[in-house]
Amino acid sequence: MFPRVFARCRSQRKKLAQAARLLARGDLLNEQEAKQHASNQELDAALAAFGLFAEGPAASPAALPTFSLWPENLPLWQFWMQLQSQWRVGLQGPEGLDYAGVWSVLNNTVRPRQRRRYFSAIQAMEFASLQGYAERPKTPTPKHR
Repeated sequence: MFPRVFARCRSQRKKLAQAARLLARGDLLNEQEAKQHASNQELDAALAAFGLFAEGPAASPAALPTFSLWPENLPLWQFWMQLQSQWRVGLQGPEGLDYAGVWSVLNNTVRPRQRRRYFSAIQAMEFASLQGYAERPKTPTPKHR
């Protein structure tokens, strides 16, 4: 009985970590952004019919893979989104979550019996997000005169 429960928790953390990594890389679109992405692809297809293509900001990004979050992970994901203001940021970008802030939000919003599960999922998403931030393409910094 218990190994099945723990396996289910691991798979939930894995799915949430994947979502956090995609969000950190900038590859996760919300509903409005997905509609815009789809309309850009339609525009690209229409232009391609005439042998044309869009350049610059109007050009649509490469096709993004589809990602779906399980319904049972939605409360954890919403909690994760509340924690986005708790990142400690250094010169190289995000370094990790401020755990004092995380525990403050956790204690005020999550039932005591669920806190350990939430915290475990938060740590998995934090680690995946840091990997995602590291995978982001580096933009050149403007040179000052």
